[in-house]
This record gives sequence, structure tokens and C-alpha cells, in this order.
Amino acid sequence: MTRRATPARSTAPPDRQRPPERDQCIAAEPPRIRCKSRPAACGFRRLICALPSTLRGGEVSRVVPTTFHVDHTEHDVDVFVTEQGVADVRGLSPVERAELVIDRCAHPKFRPSLRAYLDDVKGQENHIPHGIERAVRWQE
Repeated sequence: MTRRATPARSTAPPDRQRPPERDQCIAAEPPRIRCKSRPAACGFRRLICALPSTLRGGEVSRVVPTTFHVDHTEHDVDVFVTEQGVADVRGLSPVERAELVIDRCAHPKFRPSLRAYLDDVKGQENHIPHGIERAVRWQE
């Protein structure tokens, strides 16, 4: 007999609660992807992130220094794919991953500014270098 997970009860008024099946999907998504992307007994599984390199008719880059909403962490994604190319980032450091994604997946229009940002922050002693003030401008 298969048991179904029961969602936690919400304290919100009934008219403001989401349907239980929606909560289950939202709560289960990243762990389910994380489990499916790891080695399995029958072979190796990879999580591939496939997106267009730009939005709004090429005016906005999908490849950005940082983002405010994260569905999948850097540890979840193995391969990035855009119409510009493929970046297999397994086993690379955060800076090496960024360089490869910029070179192979970012739109050519945005590569110089992404590369300039990365070159500016690479000198930091952090494992994952950031220039938050500059990175925020990519979100505007």
C-alpha cells in the first residue's frame, strides 16, 4: 500500500490557503530533482538546465552574476544549455563554472560585461566572489 504525504495545516484563513496538492508540488520539487540528478544503480543521472540565453527580444541576459530567487543550487546543476552552446560544469570551482557558462552559454552581446564583472570580483579571497552592488544592476 502506498502512503501519500499529508501537507501541514495552514493557519491562514480558508480563502487564503493554497490547495494541498499545490503545496506538495512546490515543497517536493527541489529535493525530487536533487535525488533524480544523482548517481543511480542503473547509471549516472545529470541535471540539465536548458534555457534561452536572453529574454525580452534579446534585451535581457538570462546569464547573470547572481539572482535573488534560487530553485536549484549550484550543486544541483551539472550541465547548462542555451542556444549559444553547452557548458558541462561538473567538478569545477565556482569561478571556473562562471567562466565556462559565460564563454559557452551567454549571448555574445552580454559576454564582455559578464567577463568584466567576473574579472573584477575574481581577486577576492572568497570561495564565491561577489560584487553585490554591481550584481544587483543586472536585475533591473
